[in-house]
Amino acid sequence: MDQTVDTLTVEDVDAVLARVAGLGVDWRTSRFATYREELVAQRAADRAFIEAFRRDEGRQRLSFETGAQLLQLLLAATVWDRLDRHLLKRALETVFAGAALDPPDDDRPRNTLLELVAAANLADRFQVSLTANAEDVRLDHAVLGQGAVECKRPKGIDNILPNLSKIGAQLRAREKSGSRFGVAVIGGDRIARLASQAHEAPTIEIADTSMEELARILADRVLKDAWNVACDLLPAACYATVIVTGSILVREPLHIRPVCEVIDFHLARASVSADVHEAFRPKGGGPLSRFVVHERTETPSSPGNTINGDRAAVTALETDIVIRGEPGKAG
Repeated sequence: MDQTVDTLTVEDVDAVLARVAGLGVDWRTSRFATYREELVAQRAADRAFIEAFRRDEGRQRLSFETGAQLLQLLLAATVWDRLDRHLLKRALETVFAGAALDPPDDDRPRNTLLELVAAANLADRFQVSLTANAEDVRLDHAVLGQGAVECKRPKGIDNILPNLSKIGAQLRAREKSGSRFGVAVIGGDRIARLASQAHEAPTIEIADTSMEELARILADRVLKDAWNVACDLLPAACYATVIVTGSILVREPLHIRPVCEVIDFHLARASVSADVHEAFRPKGGGPLSRFVVHERTETPSSPGNTINGDRAAVTALETDIVIRGEPGKAG
């Protein structure tokens, strides 16, 4: 297969897996050993591989989950040197457990990996740390003080609102232990049906643009639901992050492309202090820069102008990724 400069390499993965082993976590009997084998097969593949791949739904699901999970592992690894070694080992033991394919029910290994990616995303702006049994990620800032990050991977778009309410309740509980501000993180892979699902695009540009728009739709929905009277998120959280990770078969140049989209935004921009604005401003050159496409901090559409029919919009974008450019034809 042709490769692009930001395609996952076996060398990248082996370097991270060596660090995992150095922490005392056995990856060779885990789902990540399966992912590594699949990555090696992809790198040695040709067009005949792609034709066979299209006929085998099980192979598609494994292949695309391989890219999504390995990409998140590499992103998460950028922050490991800043974390307590004992707590990191415990988190990685959880991450490396579980099934190779994303199960239909909530999955703690993938949830924990999302938490580590969230820590990496904020590490250029805050001191980040893990906790034993408290918030998913703890933040410390010279001006703002201590903050808390809570992460969820909702099962569907209609589950965003109740998950935001759960995050709000968790963040208020963290205030009792000194937290002064909160961040809500939504992992959008299950919502967008990207977890263990096959998608295809004719070019890198179309693959990246489709994923970017998908992330924007989910960010708009998060903002809309945060202001819903039935939601219990505000004012516990002042900031939110949407992370969408998946893999797309790109036909020109021919390769399987893991993509991660990150959108950071203030939840109540008009009422946020200048100190908060400055604290959350990206510092540039963050650890996610290599693999994240169009990473940016912004405020999505205002609640009054949020995209209508979010579920239909997500479905339309999924269809756009899959069928644009006649995917039945070889690249």
